[in-house]
Amino acid sequence: MTFDSSVVGAVGWLPVALVFAAQWTGSDRLWALTNLLFALYHAIFTRIPSLAFCAFVLTAISVWRWLRGRSK
Repeated sequence: MTFDSSVVGAVGWLPVALVFAAQWTGSDRLWALTNLLFALYHAIFTRIPSLAFCAFVLTAISVWRWLRGRSK
């Protein structure tokens, strides 16, 4: 399945907007969601494996930070 470049561009703005929100709030949970959206975006829309892999690793780190913060 291929996507039109305008669809790829439009969908890509959602995780970008969440990056600004996550930075503003400092929420580890929002960072985890943002990284997951970037991972899915690169896995499904751009199909750039290296970026998808990096985003999935960042998601794992964000989830770990979020869960570590909840246990304190």
